[in-house]
Order: sequence, then structure tokens, then C-alpha cells
Amino acid sequence: MGPVNCNHGKKSAKDMLTTPEVFVNGFPALVGTEGELVSVSIAVEPQLLEKLLESLAELPFPINPQICHSDPVTHVEFPAYAGRLVEIQGALRDRGFDPASLHARNMLEQIRGQGYNTH
Repeated sequence: MGPVNCNHGKKSAKDMLTTPEVFVNGFPALVGTEGELVSVSIAVEPQLLEKLLESLAELPFPINPQICHSDPVTHVEFPAYAGRLVEIQGALRDRGFDPASLHARNMLEQIRGQGYNTH
């Protein structure tokens, strides 16, 4: 078996700033060369989940989604840099999804367990 070919480059420690002096909206933030690291959540009807995952797979950077089923929608969650949000919204729009279904939250805030549900 040959080597695995990944379509993304490795990030080095110098690409990520983790100093406690970096704050976004009052929360400590992880900031890299592509902006703040955020936790993205996209709400989708369960029957459209496969179409959404196919849309995300076409993006030019890796997506490692976590799928959370709840009634009546499913949430697809993954980390991304804020500088990539416009591309993600464009992919949603191109496949017929509402870009407003995307919500991004400070990654450290998300890790602390404050969740996504704004409804």
C-alpha cells in the first residue's frame, strides 16, 4: 500500500497563536493565519444530511464533521477558521442551502460547553 495523499497542508505551531492576550468578544481565542478558530454548526433537515455532507466535502480544505441528531433538525458541527466562513456559506448557497443556517462560535467558548442552540 502506498502513502496516503491528503489534500491539505500541515499547520505548524507558528501558524497558531495561543497567547492569553488574544480575546474575541470577551473570550480568549485561538487565532491563526486564517483568523480565529471557530466551531461551526449547520442545521439541516435529516433528509438533506447527505447532500450537506457532499457539499462540505467539495470545499478545498478538510472538514471533520460531528453529526448531532435532534428533533426536528440535525446539526453538523466542525472546527474551521473564521477566514473560511465565506467559502462555507458559498458552498451552502451553491447547493441550495440557506447560508443563514450556519452559526459560528468561539472555539474555546464551545469547548467550555456553552453549546450552539440559540433558539
